[in-house]
Amino acid sequence: MPRAKLSNELKDAISDLSDREKDKLLFRLLPKDQKLVHKLEYQLLEYSETQEERRGDVRQEIMNEMAKYPQYYYSPGYLLMTLRELSGKITYHKDITTDKLGEIELNYLMLIEGIERNFPELRKEGYFASKSFNEYVVKRVKKIIGLTQKLHEDYILEFEEDMIKIGNLLNELPTMKNFIQEHDLDIAALMSGELPE
Repeated sequence: MPRAKLSNELKDAISDLSDREKDKLLFRLLPKDQKLVHKLEYQLLEYSETQEERRGDVRQEIMNEMAKYPQYYYSPGYLLMTLRELSGKITYHKDITTDKLGEIELNYLMLIEGIERNFPELRKEGYFASKSFNEYVVKRVKKIIGLTQKLHEDYILEFEEDMIKIGNLLNELPTMKNFIQEHDLDIAALMSGELPE
């Protein structure tokens, strides 16, 4: 549902309401936006001090979900569904906490765990069976690289090991090569722990 635009007249009328009327209105509207409620809890009740704890919770969710693999591996498509679900949780965490470092760390963790645990199965898959999965992974890696490039140089070093790991994993998957070239991903830079240009 699209957001309603507030006219200046309505904004002025709301501003003129008593504090009690504003509170009443606010308490009626807030429960309709779950994300905003969680964001306010984080900022007003937790004083934004629980970022590490919240990041740890998402990290644990990723590890718990990935612990099911490779026993439950069925196809790249099913693995992709798991990655998308986890990606939504990472995005939600970032939206609530504005945790930029956590967003990068958790995305690397999700991709590395997902590929490493299923590496033998993924190597056997054909081009068409793994097409959607490969495209998703390469686009996600490019996104992470873009986010990492915005960080201060000191923080970038924290992700050097992850860059090397994901670079090596992608390079070893035969069906991934076309997508790496198609999306212009500098795999050599990643494998050496450097941010691609």
